[in-house]
Amino acid sequence: WNTIKMRVKLNSKGKNDGILSIRVNGNKKRVKGIKFVDDPKALPLDGIQLSSWYGGGSSTYAPKRDQRLTFKNVSLWSRVKKLFS
Repeated sequence: WNTIKMRVKLNSKGKNDGILSIRVNGNKKRVKGIKFVDDPKALPLDGIQLSSWYGGGSSTYAPKRDQRLTFKNVSLWSRVKKLFS
C-alpha cells in the first residue's frame, strides 16, 4: 500500500501564490508560487475527478491480474465551507 496526500491552494487573482503540496508515504514535496488560473473566483469548483492508469501503450503493459485502487477520505473545501466528503 502507498499513502498519497495532496493539497491544492489556488492562487489569489493575478498572483503566483498558489501552493501544491504532495506527500507520498510521509515524504513531503511542496511547490509554491504557482498560478493555476488567472481569477480563481471565475472558476467555480463543485467537484473533483480522480483517475488513474496502469501505464503503457499496448497489451504488454497490462497487469497480470485484476487490480484495485481505493480512494478514501476525499474532501473538497472552499474557503468558507466543506463542499462534500
